[in-house]
Amino acid sequence: MKKSLFLFFLLICTLFFFRNSAAEEDLTVEESFIFIRVNNTFGDPFFRVYMTSDGKKIYIPLRSLIEFTGIQTLEVDTADKTVLGSVVTLDNFDNLTEEKFLRSYAGARYIERDEDIFVDIQNLTSVMKLKDLFWDENRSYLVVELDYLLPFQVKDINEQKKYNLNSNLESEKEKVIQPERKIFSPGVLRLEYFLSDFEDRGTQNFSALYNNQLLYGDFSIQSSFYPETELDLITLKYRDKLDGKLILLGDTSLEKNNALSLKESNVRGFNIINDGIYTEVDSRKVTIKGPVVNGTTVELYQSDILIGLQVVTTSNEYSFEDITLFGYSDDFVLKFYYPNGRIEERSINTISDYDIQEKGKSDYSIQLGELDNSLAGSAKYLYGITDNITLGARYLKANSKDIEIDDNEESNEFNIAEGILIMRSRAKKNPTLYKFNWLADLDDTGEGTFRAKINKQLWFLDTELFYDEYSDEVTLVEERERRYGGLISTGVGRFSYNLGYEMREDLDGDERRYTFDTRYFPTDTTRLLLNNTYRDLENEEDEFRIRFSTSYSGFKSFNINLRANGTYSDGEWGDEEYSVGIAKKYREFKKNDLDYSAEVKYSSEEWQFTLYFSYYFTDWLSVPARFTEDDQEVGVAVEKTFILSRLFKESGNPEPEEAWLEGFVFRDDNGNNTKDPGEEYFEGIEVIVGPEKTFTDKNGYYYIDGVEGNFVQEVKPGYQSVDPLLRFTQEKYKIRPIPATGHRLDIPLVPIFAIIGDIELGNSEFSASKRARIFQQTKIYVKNGDEIISSNTAESDGFFIIEDIIPGKYTVEAKYLGDEDLYIEKNSYDLHIQAGETGEYYEGFNFKILENLGEKVASEI
Repeated sequence: MKKSLFLFFLLICTLFFFRNSAAEEDLTVEESFIFIRVNNTFGDPFFRVYMTSDGKKIYIPLRSLIEFTGIQTLEVDTADKTVLGSVVTLDNFDNLTEEKFLRSYAGARYIERDEDIFVDIQNLTSVMKLKDLFWDENRSYLVVELDYLLPFQVKDINEQKKYNLNSNLESEKEKVIQPERKIFSPGVLRLEYFLSDFEDRGTQNFSALYNNQLLYGDFSIQSSFYPETELDLITLKYRDKLDGKLILLGDTSLEKNNALSLKESNVRGFNIINDGIYTEVDSRKVTIKGPVVNGTTVELYQSDILIGLQVVTTSNEYSFEDITLFGYSDDFVLKFYYPNGRIEERSINTISDYDIQEKGKSDYSIQLGELDNSLAGSAKYLYGITDNITLGARYLKANSKDIEIDDNEESNEFNIAEGILIMRSRAKKNPTLYKFNWLADLDDTGEGTFRAKINKQLWFLDTELFYDEYSDEVTLVEERERRYGGLISTGVGRFSYNLGYEMREDLDGDERRYTFDTRYFPTDTTRLLLNNTYRDLENEEDEFRIRFSTSYSGFKSFNINLRANGTYSDGEWGDEEYSVGIAKKYREFKKNDLDYSAEVKYSSEEWQFTLYFSYYFTDWLSVPARFTEDDQEVGVAVEKTFILSRLFKESGNPEPEEAWLEGFVFRDDNGNNTKDPGEEYFEGIEVIVGPEKTFTDKNGYYYIDGVEGNFVQEVKPGYQSVDPLLRFTQEKYKIRPIPATGHRLDIPLVPIFAIIGDIELGNSEFSASKRARIFQQTKIYVKNGDEIISSNTAESDGFFIIEDIIPGKYTVEAKYLGDEDLYIEKNSYDLHIQAGETGEYYEGFNFKILENLGEKVASEI
């Protein structure tokens, strides 16, 4: 009875906290002025806001902020309480992309005055999609960094692209160093041994992993030798041969319609698949998985709260399943902690489950191989008829999961052709999304399987309707003839709700399922989640299931989770389980590192306690230990890597698929980027690759391993022990290393120079703030032929300086990028910097900005 009351108490408390705390504020506020700076560019010292009389709350006007940024494609809709339109962003390859923008302020604290919406500064980040915000109360100073570009920044990028990307020179993407691939390289071998317990010689495993270049591809093999000999994994991968596709020979997961359950999902054969994150949404349950380097810790965040954590050890793949989706506005972010210490974030769009293609664009995948000792395969093709209509087809051949036939466990063979139709309504705001699938059993003349799903946002509600009707063969495997239902989701501020109904016509009786899920974020690092399910069963007692969980991720090194589950059926509670646990966020695999987790659980009327830790004596030798209330285990784990081309040289203990870099740092007196006789080596120079760093030895040599392959890496030399009048020819180098391979990268130093000048306004009078804004929207470019070498914006008084220019012939050009009708009288100068004494300044590069008053002006403004 006490446990029942406890579960009921959790339900009442959660629902009590899930209330609407966000609405229009009714406060006494006063007009005030602050200094605001946007995207680290121009600012306004007299930006009007409202503050409470005690100065503790500040409200920022949305319309005024948008007008100040100059983004004319954004607007505030007070009827729907949204900020909508479009913005321009910059991707990892410096491509400009126009994205739809839709953010609601309905859940924020705000006041409506003076034909504007003043939002509490604490809600501004989510409403305006900010990357960062800094407020100095003492100085009344606000710094706002948008997650998108200002109009003059777009003009600046287009200007640089016009020279650097449209010229005959290499683009930034092409400037990435791409080492040549080989038919064969010695590669990297890792030997792994694990013993769970010294005392009773518990579980033992001995295995090996080997990676190298083979036939110009990335080869990997993993095999177990004890207690049984077995080939666990073998792959040969080719990237960049087909645009955005991965050619894989060997083992991978078979793609399929999620209505079908297979006996095995790992196919060994020939594959052309997408190389990236895979997402799947079914009845608001999300699956997210993808490839990753072994040894990586993967965290999954939903709306900025940690909801899942995995440490990938052997499969080179992470997978998060059965995640509750509270609306398609939910933001999912994956955070990867790689073995070398590098941290990466990737955003996920759950609506991508619809696979909508742009007009004339297509997507495809091909898989053919052995699965469960039988021939299996899958092929899919999607084509965009219009931007809103996509047609597709898929073929699947594989064995189903085992089913009971004549008292025997057997599997059927799926031989299925599938038709796919995906549509999106033409409404720019809140379009309706449709997805229809027809699955025909090619070995059965009966009716096939039909699936339909419709998603629509109605006002503040996300709605979904679905209908599945199965063929005879699929019914036999899935033990279900039909399912249909709907879901409604909404969120207000820190609260989210899911309400669902599902009818299942199963072979063993019908089931009506009602769900009510609630989620609340008390703080930015705390999540409360309550899942309630009521099952109305035709041939069994009805049951009510409740699951409560809370997590806190505010600590730097570990997370806390608390869970409570229970099922009420036939007048009593059962399947009760309560647990609280902590776990380290990620493992560093370094000397003297400690990995740990602990859990206290009450289940089946018993208390259970588990403590796990693993202490690393070196980066390859650790002692894992596991303690429970009635048992304890202390063992040993060895994970030693051998770089076969460096067996007799010092190296670390990288993962087998990681690369390494080496080279020399020297003074390049003649600026030819090549080490010539007599040019000096530098000792003690720091070289940084991601989180890894090292220093050159007395011969100027450096070596760094644990570098992730097939991803662009930045190599940054440091300036310790370097003459301040010398500069590296590049602040950073970009290289895309090949896995399990070493690469040489020499780093030269050259003398530096600086260019100084002033900008003045000529024929018109402007206010001080407007003059400053004009100056700050004027960009000065240093060009070498058709390539922009360096650039800088002027200060608020018109002064500019461009430093770290190496010897060469240049053009110094000024360009006004704002919206005023202005032009520059003489907008360029020629400059020839010759090698010689370092530290010289080149002065006198002055420009005059004039207002176009109708006189004849230069042909290019």
